[in-house]
Amino acid sequence: MCLLLIGAAAGCGLADRPKPNIAVIILDTLRADALGCYGSEFPGTSPELDALAERGVRFARAYAQCSWTRPSVAAMLTGFYPRRLGIYFQQYGILGDGPVTLAEALHDHGYATFGITANPHMNSSFNLHQGFDVYVDSNAVYGFMEQDPDQTQYRESRLMTAQEIFTRVLEFDAQQDEGPKYVQLNLMEAHEWYRGENDLTRPEFDSLYPGRRFNRYYRTVRQISKDVGAFVEELRDRPGWDDALFVFVSDHGEGLGSHPNVPWTRTHGRVLYESQLHVPFVMYRKGWEYGGQVIERPVRLMDLMPTVLDAVGVPVVRGLDGISLMPLIRDPDATVPLPEYFVMELGKREKNKAAVYGDVWRYYEIADGHEGTAPRELQVTGTTEDGRRTSVFRNNRTIALEMSRYLDAWAKRNPASNSIPFKKAISDVEKAQLQALGYVE
Repeated sequence: MCLLLIGAAAGCGLADRPKPNIAVIILDTLRADALGCYGSEFPGTSPELDALAERGVRFARAYAQCSWTRPSVAAMLTGFYPRRLGIYFQQYGILGDGPVTLAEALHDHGYATFGITANPHMNSSFNLHQGFDVYVDSNAVYGFMEQDPDQTQYRESRLMTAQEIFTRVLEFDAQQDEGPKYVQLNLMEAHEWYRGENDLTRPEFDSLYPGRRFNRYYRTVRQISKDVGAFVEELRDRPGWDDALFVFVSDHGEGLGSHPNVPWTRTHGRVLYESQLHVPFVMYRKGWEYGGQVIERPVRLMDLMPTVLDAVGVPVVRGLDGISLMPLIRDPDATVPLPEYFVMELGKREKNKAAVYGDVWRYYEIADGHEGTAPRELQVTGTTEDGRRTSVFRNNRTIALEMSRYLDAWAKRNPASNSIPFKKAISDVEKAQLQALGYVE
């Protein structure tokens, strides 16, 4: 890919200002409506995150490009569609060296960079460590991954907790000289909600929401909100962090009970419905002139990378699929080149699923024969999708055909790149384990 750099918004003088520290906190598997500020039905799930969102900029309708981690995160951190990165399936999809990551762009402009992940899908074996001075992998690997001596198999592991990760971040910060810093964290509490003795929920939260369905998931949300709030306060007390830019985001959501007639949708990575693509996206900076607003226009996680660069005055990479949302932040009525429809994929379109999201309608092509779904569905935006039972395709074929043509044209404009496979082949046993986790069809 040919990548060029363009300057930050003209006339803002951002290039001459001291660069602020940045923390991007990926709250893995956190669906937007699990937070109070996004309308959670559970009481008091996220007061700390809600308070930060109230003082920051909250994107009310932010959508991931895929419903599992690696394609979504790769798109988020490079500004490219997963298909252009060649990231589709579990045993394929190493990020190539061509696309510039957010960490690389910041490092090239003087940032000290630190990344740490509790999720094995973001380990350095996938080349997602590009641009980091220090990168800490998960303590676990999935069965198809190479295993270092200090790592264990995911099925046997309890992953790093948020508090352990925060400690590592604070240690890195203490070791750095003056100058801007970028830290990127992946926290897995919400992802691990169903894992019993290997979950990451502390006993103090075990009694929350008695009798409520999926209360174990919402306990993790309450825990992570409290932990993140405390971490932000502690970090802001340190030199250089008082006016830092904090970004709170998730890579995808979680199905829970939203699609009762579509099997294998309780977790994620199987469908492209709202529950698994609508995610929180909040930018917070103390005293920020743009704080206290809610952006109602739909946006994509793919827009995060150029937006962060633009926000701190670092030149934005030209030629991305994503765009900077800063013009929208500066003026919610601004004209920005967001497309009429958002396209998401789960695997390559012809082999799995594709979705076209619009303001009124959502169109799905489901080529894998997923039980409970139809090969083509048209769902009404704002309603809970439940496969063929809620599809209105038959009575709205003209609209569905229009969106299908849009999808065809989009695919031609965005040809799929080849995947870079792992050297280690995946065995039938390991594939069965991934199927049990909901990652492989």
